[in-house]
Amino acid sequence: MASDTIRMSIDVPKELHQLVKYTVAFEKQSIKDFVINAIRDQLKKKVEAQQQALAAQYKELSELTRITLEKSDRDEELETYESVDAFFKHLEEED
Repeated sequence: MASDTIRMSIDVPKELHQLVKYTVAFEKQSIKDFVINAIRDQLKKKVEAQQQALAAQYKELSELTRITLEKSDRDEELETYESVDAFFKHLEEED
């Protein structure tokens, strides 16, 4: 076993093991390669889903920023404070 690999051991139902054996035999592939590829595929799907979710959040935040800046340019919904301390006190009160 190569030094950059780790052995994993899992228990699977007999039916699943038989199905994997038949599948890999038909495709002339090892069980090891099949399992590694299945894990990679699942991880890739999860990462892609997370990236899409982050992109959607970024788009939503970008839109909110654009709207907020446009309102600011029109002097809409502006809040003013007498001092920085008053601003921070307001923030603390919101929590």
